[in-house]
Amino acid sequence: MKWPRRQFLLRWFVPPVAVMLAIGLGWGIWRWATYPKAPDPSTSNFETMYNFVAGKDFDRMFESDRQAYVLAMVERLRDKPFEQLVAMAMKRDPNYRVVGKKIRDLSGHQQIEGAFLSVFLDKFYELPEAKRTIYLMTFATLQNSKLADHPERLGLPSADRFKRDMTRFLSRQSPKIQAKTGQFLIDLRRQRETMGLPDYMQRTPDQAGS
Repeated sequence: MKWPRRQFLLRWFVPPVAVMLAIGLGWGIWRWATYPKAPDPSTSNFETMYNFVAGKDFDRMFESDRQAYVLAMVERLRDKPFEQLVAMAMKRDPNYRVVGKKIRDLSGHQQIEGAFLSVFLDKFYELPEAKRTIYLMTFATLQNSKLADHPERLGLPSADRFKRDMTRFLSRQSPKIQAKTGQFLIDLRRQRETMGLPDYMQRTPDQAGS
């Protein structure tokens, strides 16, 4: 005896679908109830957001939410003066590597790195010319120090690798960021020439620290 179509659907199709829907709904409710409560980007400062990113709850967020949150965190850096950005970069924070790895693990990490660079350059060119010159002199001096010949001691890449990485990185950035970075490198090279320093990428070891 053949089953009527309606009875067939009720017996063999509807129950499994209902079970799957119930499971999906239950998972959705559980996920919503246990989803990490991140500090509000519109009211939180950079430090609060940074500490959240360094924690375990950040890892439980969907990747799209993690990426959006880090981008929002980067924008909070615009609240800080350039001097404070430099101080933060020089500070030895054990969470730097943790947060850095989490950012690199995101599929959109290049967009985030570009956002960091954009903030740095924007804040730099907001400085008066005299202050920019002082910072350029400082950067040029650091480039020419003996410490720069052993960047691995600071966990930094060699000059050659840095040049390759920077070229590859910039090739994937927006024209605006490329232009701002190019201007910064030109200004830094001119400052080195003014100080009588050799080209950073072409100097010899005996020229370091001179």
